[in-house]
Amino acid sequence: MTATTKRNGFVKMAGAMLAVGLLSATLVAQAGTASRYDNQIQSKVTQKLAAKGQFSNVKASVEDGIVTLTGTVDLYQTKLDAAKLARKASNAQGVRNLLAVAGPNVPDAQLEQKLAKKLRYVRVGYDNAFDYCRHRQHARRERRHQQRLGRAGFAIR
Repeated sequence: MTATTKRNGFVKMAGAMLAVGLLSATLVAQAGTASRYDNQIQSKVTQKLAAKGQFSNVKASVEDGIVTLTGTVDLYQTKLDAAKLARKASNAQGVRNLLAVAGPNVPDAQLEQKLAKKLRYVRVGYDNAFDYCRHRQHARRERRHQQRLGRAGFAIR
C-alpha cells in the first residue's frame, strides 16, 4: 500500500464519520424540538377532546411529538374523527390511533334479521328500477324500429 492510498482511505473514513455525526446531531435536534412541545400538544388535544361529548372515553398522551389515543368509542367514524382532531394540533408530528370501537352489543339473531330485511329491501328496490329501465329502453328501441320501417315505405299499423 502506498502513502496516497492510505491517505485516500483515511479521508474517506473521516468523511463517512463526519456525515454520520451530522445526521445524528440532526436527528437529536428534531427529537428535542418535538419533545419540547409535548406538554403544549397534550393540553391542546385534551382540551379539544373534552369539548366534544363523543370523545368522553378517549385519553391522549404525547411523546416526542407523537400523539397516542387510547380508550373506546361507539363508531368507527368517531375513531377517525378523533385522529383527525389530534393531527390538527400544532407541532404534532403524528398520531398513533389505538382507540377501540365498542358499539352496542346486538344478539346474532337480531343482527341477522336486520341484515336480511335490508338486503330484501335493496333487491326489491333494484329489481324494480332495472325493470323500469329495461322497459323504457325496449320502448325506445321499438319506436326507432317503427320509424325506420316508415321511412323505408312500409305501412305502420
